[in-house]
Amino acid sequence: MTAAVLVRHAAMGLAEGRLATDCATPAPGIAAQIERIYRGVYLLSTLKRDEMLREGQKEELDRVMKDARNSQAVLLGDASN
Repeated sequence: MTAAVLVRHAAMGLAEGRLATDCATPAPGIAAQIERIYRGVYLLSTLKRDEMLREGQKEELDRVMKDARNSQAVLLGDASN
């Protein structure tokens, strides 16, 4: 299973209530895979952010970030956002 497929399945499962949020600690191999995915996503999003800022797309970037924060708040049940 590729990293992208793992992330997609986990995100969809959580959104559909098929994954428990209070599950046991993942096995070391799974935890390492999650860490690699996180680092890759962080690197790519940082590069894209920098590119958008260089190209004068700050308003678009702000909109994307706002949408992402709103989605996170909904998924995590944070009514303060």
